[in-house]
Amino acid sequence: MKADNGETIGVCSDTNKIYTKRIDTEIPEVFIKFLLSIEDKRFYKHIGIDLIGIARAFYRNLQAGKIIEGGSTITQQLSRSYLNDNSKTFKRKFAEIFKALKIEIKFSKQHIIDKYIESIYMGSNIYGFESASIKYFAKRLHELTKKEFISLIVLLRGPNLYINNNQLFLDRYKSIVARLNKTNLISKSQTGKYLHNFPKLKQKQISVVPSEIISAVTKTIERNKLTINSTINYKIQNKINKFVNSTKDFDSVICIKNGKIAGFSSKHGNHYIFNHFGNVGSTLKPFIYLYLRSHGVEQNTQIPTTPIYKYKKWIAKEAFEPTYNTMSLAKALEVSNNTVFLNASYKVGFDNISKHIANLFNKENCEDFPSLVLGSTPYGISLYELSMAYYNLFSDNNHEHIDELKSILRQVSINTLGLSSFFCKTGTTNNNRNRYIILGNHEIVFAFLRDERMTYDSIVNAGKAPKNFTQKIKGFFNELIR
Repeated sequence: MKADNGETIGVCSDTNKIYTKRIDTEIPEVFIKFLLSIEDKRFYKHIGIDLIGIARAFYRNLQAGKIIEGGSTITQQLSRSYLNDNSKTFKRKFAEIFKALKIEIKFSKQHIIDKYIESIYMGSNIYGFESASIKYFAKRLHELTKKEFISLIVLLRGPNLYINNNQLFLDRYKSIVARLNKTNLISKSQTGKYLHNFPKLKQKQISVVPSEIISAVTKTIERNKLTINSTINYKIQNKINKFVNSTKDFDSVICIKNGKIAGFSSKHGNHYIFNHFGNVGSTLKPFIYLYLRSHGVEQNTQIPTTPIYKYKKWIAKEAFEPTYNTMSLAKALEVSNNTVFLNASYKVGFDNISKHIANLFNKENCEDFPSLVLGSTPYGISLYELSMAYYNLFSDNNHEHIDELKSILRQVSINTLGLSSFFCKTGTTNNNRNRYIILGNHEIVFAFLRDERMTYDSIVNAGKAPKNFTQKIKGFFNELIR
């Protein structure tokens, strides 16, 4: 999400520590003004539902003798996407309103706008304005012209309908341009230009990421973007697409094979894999394990499962409370115990651990930062960065403790997925809404990230037993190796 100052924000469920990372490219403010002018003029004034808008829509529909206008706010549209129910029933409408009110209580207006732009359905089985921009114009969202962004607004009322009917698309486009002119958001001369030469949507069948992201990938340069074509394994890519598109949640997957990208997809839009920098939970523990082992912590030395580390009044939480007073570092990695890793890291020095992780991911050092042991960093780590780090880890045969680490991660793979031919590590963050599973060997690594759709239950029961998507991943691999 973005804060009001334009920074990304994440909260680690283990630490409740907030991190920030400035976004390199902002969505132009004029785009936000266009969106709110058409979809929700009183967005900053209402509490999730707009009674004035509902009354106006009712009156105009009554005059027309049919439904020509809705009264849904941005928040209601967002809640409807979380409900994943477009039925026109009173039951669904009441559920939508109730959820919208809950969202307004729980989140800031800025966060609601960001989540709407990030996750609203835009047709062709894609979600969010960024992915729609890539799909229909082969551009990043911030690179769109104003009239191209207006074209995306056209899709909001019925994406697949307007995509497949040029006349309906043009009629709504003209209507929106006229309304933006009436509210003085575009000038009279701009209105004429926009109506005379309107943009046409083209459904691009390409995967586009920013040019600065992956210099190592064999590429074709086009308008400062990369079209990844020579390293994609289409069998893997098709399986990834199927995996991502078959869920109600916001799944993201990337595959690294022989050090290069073999496939990737995200329901947030493909950019999310490369430029969303977030907490990664316990997926950092294998890297910290090797560092601790190399700095005097023995594999089987028993370490207290109650805190001996000291950092102000901060105490980490555990997903499962241990039944023993002590635990070995190896066992702590297998069951992902936080306190044992923090106790061991405290002995070695939190600042040394921070420097090690910063160097590993080529980030600016944050010195004494104990929550980093649990995957909460001040800079955030992308799924691409995480997958490459794991590929390098699984390909390493020179570290003196690498074999014992792989043995532990193989056991995690057996315990989690029943797969003995891979190494595996899991991680959770953001009150268990974000779940990572990294799976692979020295040749291939898959990184899975699930961002579960916000539901009423997840709002009021945050932190309770999470959904399980391990069976889906197991099915993915069983199908892949056939």
